[in-house]
Amino acid sequence: MIDNIILLITGTLHERTITELIPKCHPLGSFEEMASINIASTPVELYNAVLVDTPL
Repeated sequence: MIDNIILLITGTLHERTITELIPKCHPLGSFEEMASINIASTPVELYNAVLVDTPL
């Protein structure tokens, strides 16, 4: 899961879309909320959506 989050954050930093990055994520590290983070367009929004708002 951590590798997928790092992939999403670094991909966003390099101005790639979330829809382009999600298929590249490892299936064992995926989680249900990954589909809902398509609204994040900046690294700050992605950080807040994944690391802050995701319940532990």
